[in-house]
Amino acid sequence: METPVSAKPWARDYSFLTKITAKNDFYRNKITREAMRELGKTDLYFLCKYLLGFNQLETQTPIHHEMCRRLEEPFERELQLMFRGSFKTTIGIGRVIQEIIKDPEGAQIGVGSDQKERAEERTLVIRDILEGNAFLQKLYPEIFYTTPQKESDQWTSYAFNVKRSKWKEGLGFRKSTVSAFGLRPLPTGSHYTFVWLDDVENEANVNNEKLVEQLVANVNGLIPTLQSIHIPVLMTGTIYHPKGPNSFFQNLWPVYKVPILNSRGQSNFPSQFPLEDIAKIRRDTNEWIWQGQYMLKSVPRTELNFYPFMHDAFLSCGWGEKELAHDFSTPPEGRGVGL
Repeated sequence: METPVSAKPWARDYSFLTKITAKNDFYRNKITREAMRELGKTDLYFLCKYLLGFNQLETQTPIHHEMCRRLEEPFERELQLMFRGSFKTTIGIGRVIQEIIKDPEGAQIGVGSDQKERAEERTLVIRDILEGNAFLQKLYPEIFYTTPQKESDQWTSYAFNVKRSKWKEGLGFRKSTVSAFGLRPLPTGSHYTFVWLDDVENEANVNNEKLVEQLVANVNGLIPTLQSIHIPVLMTGTIYHPKGPNSFFQNLWPVYKVPILNSRGQSNFPSQFPLEDIAKIRRDTNEWIWQGQYMLKSVPRTELNFYPFMHDAFLSCGWGEKELAHDFSTPPEGRGVGL
């Protein structure tokens, strides 16, 4: 049984939605419509769950409420470290859409990752949501096209525009409402008003020490390319490497960090990860992945030889006894266990 809102001080009360649905008066009731329009601008959890249809956001623990609430407040830098499967990217997508709703005329949002192709996967999802969400289009008809493929002057997988004038006093001709970019190479002349970096540190780049160092330098180097150092930059991800961007910037930026288990050994996302499922993940996952991507702890691969239960698994995948006793920081050519 779901805990009542009164017993969840971190939650907001959306019980009025039940009455709206029951009366079916959304389109007839201007007051209701305006209230929902305003909530979409100011309440990220409401926008994600009720307007964008991200129905699997957690209701029994504060994980997504707190994550959203932090992103509603003004910030210049924000690092959100969340375990694998926590919907961190989903909420990041919602935050980009909220930025559009708040300022459709001025929004120039950069969505970045280590490579442009990975960032483009995110912009494609955002584009498809705006293309297919009829409810959002009717709620904000002055912002979103009903057939953007035909109506928008730019509607691609890597960049697109919502309804807005092409020229704005003081800015001249503007860049895309949303566009994808990669950190290799670093973008130049980036007149973004909001930046979201997702999965900069990932399984494709953590085996290359020089690349990891370059990614840290490139995230640092991105800031001077913005219109102002005060432009908000949100970075979301999980831990792959003790020297990677996510580990490095958690010592410099405000950070919201939520592992899969809380300090009492309870699931932080029980509706999707009950304890029995977490136990299975723990059994089936190697120590490096468990500690980094689920518990958000930076564990160097050189420490993996301290976990005897991994010994047979490594041997079965081609590692030799000599290699097991030495250094795991650089796996032998063609070997490994999906690290």
